[in-house]
This record gives sequence, C-alpha cells and structure tokens, in this order.
Amino acid sequence: LSTNTFGRANAGCVHSGAERGVCVRYFESGCMEVPAELNQAIERELEGVPLSALRESVERLSERYRTHRGASVSRFIADHDDIAAYVGYRMPATFAAVASAMSEVARIMGAWTPRSVLDVGAGPGAAAWAAVEVWPEIERCVLVDRDPRMISTGRRMTSDHPHRALARAEWIAGTQESLPQSASFDLVVCAYTLNEIAETHRQGFVDDLWRRTQGVLLLVDAGTPDGFRGIVGARRELLAAGAHMVAPCPHSDACPLEDSDWCHFSARVGRSRLHRALKQGERSFEDEKFSYVAVARQPVSVA
Repeated sequence: LSTNTFGRANAGCVHSGAERGVCVRYFESGCMEVPAELNQAIERELEGVPLSALRESVERLSERYRTHRGASVSRFIADHDDIAAYVGYRMPATFAAVASAMSEVARIMGAWTPRSVLDVGAGPGAAAWAAVEVWPEIERCVLVDRDPRMISTGRRMTSDHPHRALARAEWIAGTQESLPQSASFDLVVCAYTLNEIAETHRQGFVDDLWRRTQGVLLLVDAGTPDGFRGIVGARRELLAAGAHMVAPCPHSDACPLEDSDWCHFSARVGRSRLHRALKQGERSFEDEKFSYVAVARQPVSVA
C-alpha cells in the first residue's frame, strides 16, 4: 500500500492531529488556547448583557439547534442577547475546530502559504480568526454571511485586531454569489454552513466554492452523522472534479466509512472564566467534535 505525507497506509481515514509547530497556541495540558484578542473581543460583545439573560439565550439556542439540525443559525437569532450568547458559547469552539483542521493542512502543505482567504458563511468570523493565527502571512480576508447582524458583530470584533488583514477585512452581506464571477482566493473556507444548504443545491454550492479556489478549499462541519454525510458528499464531488486530497484522508479512494460509520475528530479548547459561566460548567476545557475535508488544486507530495 502506498503512503502519503501522513506516513500511514491507505487503509482508511486517519488524522495526525494539529502540531505545535504552527502558530496556534496550546496550554501545557494540551488544550488549544483561544487567542487573547479573541477572548477580549468576546468579552466586549457581552458587556452590559446580564449573565442570566446570556444563559437563557444559550439554553434556548442550544435547544433550537438540537431540534432543527441543518437549519441556518440566523433563524434562531432573535435579538442582541442571542447574538452575544452565540458569540460567547460558539466562537471559541468553532475557532478551535477550524484552527485544528487548518493546522493539519499547514503541516501537510509545508511551504504553501495563502495570501488571500474567503470565508463563506462566516458568521462573526471565527474561521478568519483561525486563518490569520495559522498563516500570519495572509494579506486579504473576505468574509461573506447572509445575516447583516452577524456582519456588524464581526466587524466590531475585528476592528482593532493587530493583524492588518483581519482588521481591514471585507465583509459582504449575501452569499459567495454576491462576489464578482472572477473572484478567486488562495484559501477558501466554509465552516458549519454546508448542512444549512438544501441537498438539491449543495453540489452547486460546493462547485462554486471550488471554482473560486486557487490553492486549498477547506470544509468543516459538525462531528455528527449528518455533518459527516455533508462532508463526505462534498469530498466525493470534489475528487471527481479533479481536486487533490490534502486532509484528513491518507488516500483519494472512496471513503470506507461512508455507509457504516462517520469520520470525526475532536479539538480540545481551553475555557475562559466567562465561557465556563455561560456553559454553567466547571471544566477548564471543552471538546468540539468536527468533520472536515481539505482539497488542493495541485497534487500533495507523496512520501
């Protein structure tokens, strides 16, 4: 059996885990550390909202999300308290999952460095925060989301970020179709959005993301059977379109888990005091389960 840069046989889906050599920071315990700038931005967004109101919003949003999996988050957002709660309880976990996947891409791709990033379904921008942590060389960030409230929140949170590309990011209300047809990017990211797209439109959505990808396309979704089904379907379509596998699979064959199980990973992220208060938990960390696929325009070197 041949092996690729994972150094493992082509026998199924495996994952080597994010390494500390990339720019994402870890505590000694092994938990991923949310950047101080992100924690501070979250705290600013939550200022003035009573903790009791935030907890109520967290419980309500969590229940709605569990009951209506696959529905757009925007459907559940009623007011500023809901947005603040979403930012407080979801952004750290989303950051951790995307940063973990990006770190693995960076490890495998070696010297490849994106200069431009498109984040589709960006919400308040967690994936873009992760991108500039993993690749500080990024010079341009474009973030697209349907919800103007999320865009306003994201703009506030990134306005004084020390990374110039994120502080001056271009925010677009709508979908990637709102961009010029010719717009393309070194790195295209779509996190926790794929399963919000109706199955009848999903292939066209993924095709358009791929058309706009010059270097790497990264898709991330929940580490659930439904999340994995969306990811593995996109994987199948992208490989058929000529994309080259980057991660997490050590091969480009049909997924051996597609009909029998689901492939997912876990990112352990440290919780701030505020995060623990929102979750009403004492643990200093949480584990975010996620599924993902990353593909490239050019072949990935084989060991």
